[in-house]
Amino acid sequence: EKLGIYATANAFATYFVLVSLLGVNDYGNRSIAQVREDRSKLSDSFWQIYYIQFFLAIILSCVYLLSIQIYPKYFRIQLILGIYVLSSLFEINWFAYGLEQFKLTSIRSVVIRILMVVSIFLFVKGEDDLWKYTLIITVGNVVSLLVIVPLVFQYTDFRKPDFPLIRQHLMPNILLFLPIVATSVYQYLNKLMLSHWAESAEVGFYQNAENIITLPSFLTTAIVTVMLPYSSNL
Repeated sequence: EKLGIYATANAFATYFVLVSLLGVNDYGNRSIAQVREDRSKLSDSFWQIYYIQFFLAIILSCVYLLSIQIYPKYFRIQLILGIYVLSSLFEINWFAYGLEQFKLTSIRSVVIRILMVVSIFLFVKGEDDLWKYTLIITVGNVVSLLVIVPLVFQYTDFRKPDFPLIRQHLMPNILLFLPIVATSVYQYLNKLMLSHWAESAEVGFYQNAENIITLPSFLTTAIVTVMLPYSSNL
């Protein structure tokens, strides 16, 4: 039942993250890979794309906080997940992938995931500890994003917002966002629909079953993640 509550609240929060990122994970990844040998062009591309993400993340975080005030079904859990929504400010994995810095991202992910699992076993002891479970996962994800931030200042020079230049990246981002919306129907909207029609426990059963059957898809995702920047650079 508690995992069902988490799955529902997380799916709701994830929609705000998806909108704040638009299609930047693919578009940014490709754009960075194409210019990574030229520091000046790399700096221009990164900051122009990132400013779209930055402003959207601020706006969507405010909308999210307002929405959980209006619809506070699982307010405590939703409030903690507000950290997750706000953390989309630091979701710059696309920059690291564009640079093909896979060793850093891989080691980071393994270490933080292990620490998250250990923390769950240490601190989550009963059904009243759902907020601890949510906080551990949320903080772990935020830390994993912050690890990438130093790469930005290592490989780029700061650029001030130039809105005419920023605007040119908006439409490609939106176009790449459309298939993300389509796939979100069976990744996130399904849980919101199920939570409306069924009990939280059933959402929990569904979430756990889905986690198991989607494990093989990570292999495909890994191949695409590696090949996209490589082919874009070529």
